[in-house]
Amino acid sequence: MPTGYDDSETVKNRTYDFVIPDPNNRTETPDANNVTLVDGVYVVLMKDSNGQSMFSESGKTNIIGNERKTGSVAWNKVSAASKDKKLSSSEWRLEIKNGDKWIALAYNADADGAVKWVQASDVSPTTITDCESDGCKGADKNAESGGFRLSGLGWGTYRLIETKAPAGFVLPDKNTTWYEFTIDAQHTGDAAIALQAPKTEGSNAQKLLTSSSSDGQGQKPNTIANVAVVVQLPLTGDLTDRAWLLGGLALCALAALISTLGRRTTGGIK
Repeated sequence: MPTGYDDSETVKNRTYDFVIPDPNNRTETPDANNVTLVDGVYVVLMKDSNGQSMFSESGKTNIIGNERKTGSVAWNKVSAASKDKKLSSSEWRLEIKNGDKWIALAYNADADGAVKWVQASDVSPTTITDCESDGCKGADKNAESGGFRLSGLGWGTYRLIETKAPAGFVLPDKNTTWYEFTIDAQHTGDAAIALQAPKTEGSNAQKLLTSSSSDGQGQKPNTIANVAVVVQLPLTGDLTDRAWLLGGLALCALAALISTLGRRTTGGIK
């Protein structure tokens, strides 16, 4: 069985039947149920245990396919100030690398086969929302608030882009900050996948991401942090340079006014 493909017992025990016509009986027309004519040559037809032909008209040969195992990826959305605090309501977009381009993907739970993510050419890209209760029917299969898990991923290099931050937290720049991972023969099923932060200019990914790792006490999950929005109240906290400048000008104006009033008062006393 090829590495990284379905190697279940059902697949291993599949059988295919075919019949070789008698080479000495050249006057008899070959049975169309067992052979077909391809470019002047008869090709023996193979059938599975259900009698389904394995012959491909486009490929002009019998084709027996193996389905690749799919992979999954998981991460937690947390606060930068307290990474044990999970944050709900963030939203994401998943893209796959195709050459030098990134293509947005759509989730289709009813897609044929194990791969559930398709290139969003005829449909809108899926907005991955946080499933926060049992029975997740969308893309996120983790019912825990602030926890995400995407499955049904075919082989390839992907990136996750945060499109909406949790309420009260800063959304990173989508043009520079994302998180990459790869599904391949070594990363299928529920195998832990560590997200990677690209070294793009201006990216905050390396500061916000803690990749999945094993510390001898179990597998630690990927965590992606958000920084809380800082609200500056009036007349509190540090003054900006502009505030200092305006304050200084006000003091200068006040001093000038006092000086003028003082001269007038002095000049009026005899």
